[in-house]
Amino acid sequence: MARRAASGSGPRPDVLVVGGGLIGLLTARELALAGARVEVVDDRQEGAASPNAAGMIAPVAESITDQAFARMSIRSRDLWRDLAPALERESGMSIDYDDSGSLLPVLDPEGRKVLDGIRARALDLGEAARDLDRGELAELVPDLRPGIEEALLLPGEHRVDNRLAATAAAAATRHHRRPACGGREGAC
Repeated sequence: MARRAASGSGPRPDVLVVGGGLIGLLTARELALAGARVEVVDDRQEGAASPNAAGMIAPVAESITDQAFARMSIRSRDLWRDLAPALERESGMSIDYDDSGSLLPVLDPEGRKVLDGIRARALDLGEAARDLDRGELAELVPDLRPGIEEALLLPGEHRVDNRLAATAAAAATRHHRRPACGGREGAC
């Protein structure tokens, strides 16, 4: 990522984005699309995804009981339907976006209780959720581990390869930027 020299020469950015993870890079991309001169600073390699991120876009399975946060997460998930193909088009690379949903297996009686709570939360939020039996699971996952007899299907959950998405977001930001990224070509 770019690091700005203390004396800095050349055009100054309109906006300095601190943090070159996926959120910082997507923020920089949006600002660049709006015409701002943007510089992203981070001490990691360009496009390096957070080591804590798994790429799950799962507002129901990963949400807490806070309904306002869950609704905001659902709106965020819905933005990926347009964002993913735009990032791939602008960067020329795949981000391995998948909107086919999540399967949450029931592993034990305690897990059944947890999944019952997730199903109830999904339905309260207006999201689809469906219990699958062993036969339905075997159609979706032919090499299903013995002992898994049921699962919860959340068809509205998505995922993305966060490393590929961060690299693509960095490329898309460079694609849209106006000169100012640290005053050097290729830095953004």
